Amino acid sequence: IIIKLKIAICDDEPIFCESTKVAIFELKEDYEIDVYHIPDRILTLDKKYDAIFLDIEMPGKNGMDIAFELRAKGYRGEIIFLTSHSKYMPEAFKVRAFRFLVKPINKSELEETLEQLESELINSEIIAADSFGKEYFIYVKDIVYIESKKKNTILHLHDTTLIETANSLKYWLEILTEYDFCQIHKSYIVSLKYISLIENDEVTLSNYDVALPLSRRRYTVVKKKYFDYVRFHAHTL
Repeated sequence: IIIKLKIAICDDEPIFCESTKVAIFELKEDYEIDVYHIPDRILTLDKKYDAIFLDIEMPGKNGMDIAFELRAKGYRGEIIFLTSHSKYMPEAFKVRAFRFLVKPINKSELEETLEQLESELINSEIIAADSFGKEYFIYVKDIVYIESKKKNTILHLHDTTLIETANSLKYWLEILTEYDFCQIHKSYIVSLKYISLIENDEVTLSNYDVALPLSRRRYTVVKKKYFDYVRFHAHTL
């Protein structure tokens, strides 16, 4: 399968932008790549990118600020942060960063990142959800969390859509067993992708005004699964 991703590189250093563009083309010649040297410009574009390579340490509005604005504007693609320091790691996962690459970029790490991007695109599976006779077909990646309510369950999607089904939480656990989901409470399953903070008794979801209860007996398992997910998607110094 040939995957043709649309990539944006946003960095105030023209030489770095061009060298990164060349490095990507050497690995994936079918990609469409645009370069932006003015950080704010990426915020004004209507063009849809599968991924944005975004430098954190830029003058004026830095890459982290831009990432928060992109998510607030509804950008659902992947963000790969580029930096010379690992101190930004905690903030990076509040905006659901896909990877965290250290400058100068190691070619093998770049190749691994691109392969993961393609895998993410290929594995954007669609599942069916029956809502009392009305059939919905939804992307797994759009599910933020699933809530058990009496005998039914409610799927909370990234765009705030709610889909109520007669299926049990156990049913959804079995359906989503191959994906990055975790049960945090007897009444909740969450996508690891959307977690921004784990505390002793609750889980906070990024870009959503909600904190879900975390049961004491599940705390250790949830924390391990989340950290494993974070390590898989990030490279630090």
